[in-house]
Amino acid sequence: MKSSGQTLKFFGIHQPGCWGVGVVMPLIILSLAGSVAAQSNGDQQKGTTPQNSATADDVVRIVLELTDGASPADLQAVNDRLGVRQVSRIFPDWEAPEVTVQQLQARRIRATLAQQQELTQQIIAKQKLNQRLQARENRAPQGAVAPDLARLLVVELPDQVDSDVAVAMYAANPAVAYAGPVQAVQLDWIPNDPYYHTSGAWGQSIDDLWGLKKIESAAAWDVTQGAGVLVAVIDTGVDRDHPDITANIWYNTAEIPDNGVDDDLNGYVDDSWGYDFENLDADPQDDYGHGTHVAGTIAAVGNNGIGIVGVAPQSQIMNLKGFDHTGYGDDLNLAIAIAYAVQNGAEVINCSWGDYGQSQPITRAVAYAIAHGVVVVAAAGNSALDVSDHYPANLPGVIAVAASDPNDAKCSFSNYGYGLDVSAPGGSEFNVLSLLSAVHASVVQPYIVDGIYLRLAGTSMACPHVAGLVSLILEHQPGFSVAEIRQIVRTSADDVGEPGLDPLSGCGRINAPRALTINSVLTAEITAPEGLVQDVVAITGTAAGPGFVDYQLFYREIGTTTWLALGPPSSSGVTNGVLGMWDVSDLAYGKYVVKLVATDANGYLFQDASEVYREPAPVWPTSLVLANGEWPTWTNGAYRFNGLINGKSSYLLGDLESSEHMLVWWTGYYWNMHDDNEQRYTNSSTSDWPPAHGWLKMPEGTPSALTVSPGTVVASEGEWPLWANGLYNYSGLSNGKPSYLLLYPEQEQFMSMTWNGSYWHMIDDNEQRYSNAADTDWPPTYFWYGIFGASELQVTVNAMVVSGGEWPTWGNGTYYYAGIQNGRPSYLLGDPDGNEYLYMWWTGAYWNMHDADEQRYVNLADTLLPPIDGWLQMPSGQPSALLVEGGVPVP
Repeated sequence: MKSSGQTLKFFGIHQPGCWGVGVVMPLIILSLAGSVAAQSNGDQQKGTTPQNSATADDVVRIVLELTDGASPADLQAVNDRLGVRQVSRIFPDWEAPEVTVQQLQARRIRATLAQQQELTQQIIAKQKLNQRLQARENRAPQGAVAPDLARLLVVELPDQVDSDVAVAMYAANPAVAYAGPVQAVQLDWIPNDPYYHTSGAWGQSIDDLWGLKKIESAAAWDVTQGAGVLVAVIDTGVDRDHPDITANIWYNTAEIPDNGVDDDLNGYVDDSWGYDFENLDADPQDDYGHGTHVAGTIAAVGNNGIGIVGVAPQSQIMNLKGFDHTGYGDDLNLAIAIAYAVQNGAEVINCSWGDYGQSQPITRAVAYAIAHGVVVVAAAGNSALDVSDHYPANLPGVIAVAASDPNDAKCSFSNYGYGLDVSAPGGSEFNVLSLLSAVHASVVQPYIVDGIYLRLAGTSMACPHVAGLVSLILEHQPGFSVAEIRQIVRTSADDVGEPGLDPLSGCGRINAPRALTINSVLTAEITAPEGLVQDVVAITGTAAGPGFVDYQLFYREIGTTTWLALGPPSSSGVTNGVLGMWDVSDLAYGKYVVKLVATDANGYLFQDASEVYREPAPVWPTSLVLANGEWPTWTNGAYRFNGLINGKSSYLLGDLESSEHMLVWWTGYYWNMHDDNEQRYTNSSTSDWPPAHGWLKMPEGTPSALTVSPGTVVASEGEWPLWANGLYNYSGLSNGKPSYLLLYPEQEQFMSMTWNGSYWHMIDDNEQRYSNAADTDWPPTYFWYGIFGASELQVTVNAMVVSGGEWPTWGNGTYYYAGIQNGRPSYLLGDPDGNEYLYMWWTGAYWNMHDADEQRYVNLADTLLPPIDGWLQMPSGQPSALLVEGGVPVP
């Protein structure tokens, strides 16, 4: 089974009728289904060009991060069991910069006269790079420690190995701190100078380069144009031959082109013009069109009499390709590209891409970049959802950029939230003009201007406006740290929304010349709280710096527009201490944001914010508890645990005042809620328990998977395999469709009916199995096919059965059938002599078992019933999905 993973997206081009804008669910589903197979990064040792060790069709790849002090040898037992083909470091083993100079000097001693001349030029180039790297280190956050990238490995397994099983086996090894699949990465962009002085180039009423006018670039250019600042564009590549940017493409002068040698000892052969991490060669040419457009917004050559001009027209673009010609790649390639940019002198990294969830390699690579003084700028995303769940924009220290239109309003597609830093011109009607790659996707054809220019829209287009601004700041004030530059971008922005920090534009839409007027920066940072809060909370962080006047704390519930002060302003600066106390005990359940505003002597406001939430106490699986949240159709109700879906608890909710019901479950990306009136709601929160607020009602007519009240027994009208008619009981969703337990009232026979993702599956208690391939929302009533083989259903529904096996925590016990999970029965088990419980279910790859003491076990046996022996205890402290209350009896 191939690892599918999650899908990253570019936030630039979109053509109506092709990919869809706005609602995230169809994008995620489509992109997962259409992901290209991941490719191996292969050997990336010093002095070699990385090569694929196997094709995407015959390997499964797993990402591992070793614990401190562990070595690859500690994995040998698992490797042998899985038949591992290769274990490689993800990131190359770079020499220290001064060491490479010494090695080149040693080469020069032994070289011919002609070679000595070449090596002299290489040594000079390498010495300049080292000086750049040293100067950049001064921008790193104080006390920052770069992650040890040597601990990240990629393991290649035979194609027949299930990636989920492999992940579980490695995660159980004490030498492994993290294990996960390589994640598929997809582009997902929305299409949309003498041009600097013109308007109407494609019939529009606004200026052709309205974005540059909006951020007042011309006034900033009188001060700086970003000369010498190196910006890594990690994207689809850049058309370096485009006449309007070719002069600003970075050239690696320490490398001799096309000689098949790693001349500068950086681990890559012939990388004179950057590197292609998708195809593993030294030709990062843009064959899709997104990266060239992004690069042009940053650094298109100015004052050359043709075309457009970039925000920082004298900066340089380091061309790093991480996506193939169809817009796909993987997170390993992007992470390696980030590390390459750091090692080779980039000062800014532009990431016009991202997705929901997390990627360990990218998280580590971004932290590595920031710890070495690199400013990372990321697109907020185009899904009209909260940016807090979207990486890399939500990673610590990254500048998260939303898209604004010519009227400074949030573009309809742009993500939002208090995790935003700023907004920037991203267009709304394919109206951000930049460069067209000579090779490009056919979807952009309607948006080409004068043959070599292109108009697009998206947060992909907003992001490079900010990367260009950062370049201007860096040339003007090279001594500022990464954190200070981020604060300058925020503080200098035009407050285009409600006063102060807001969820649509962050701190506002960027203003280039104002950013260059800030000569000193306050530190305004909240370090705690975040996440769940209760009782009295200490707000900690820093509010201090040159010219400090005072600071003040505020809070408000997300969704409201009024900030409430947490006390008066304080004129006493705080460094890594308590900023104030906050009594949240009387706050209603919901999400809140706490904000710090620090003021300096020039009147500048430096802000930071942290999101928190209050929610009811967890509901245990067997409890029926009053809900205090505002559900979409009632103010309170009762709900009960309905089993795990995609690793999180699901619930059946009932209105106490009427007969309405809802099913709430986690899809793997967001919470989904259906009622029995065919209404559907979603919530993008990633919390373990269903959030009580912020549900988004979907359009009328959105199909519901819930069409009967949970627990209702309904007469069937079909010819079931063993009887003419029967009764069935709704028992939750299986792969997005309702599942049922069917009862034959005369003979007390029953069936389990589930949708396995491809066809309907039915099993009776006489070990007979049936299937039906009809893709209907309701189980089809005809044409069931009997299939030989054992049944997964071997217990009487709702019966208590004595186990004969040695479970991990007791010799025998009773267990309660709890419905089908991934086509297999799940169980709640109880120790008859004590108050311990286990929840056991089939994940689709292996058996998972959690007890009430937060202990977790896995069993890789592919049996139809839970295996009795061979359970493997997972590392201590691993979070459990079982939240049963000790002492509560299992029904």
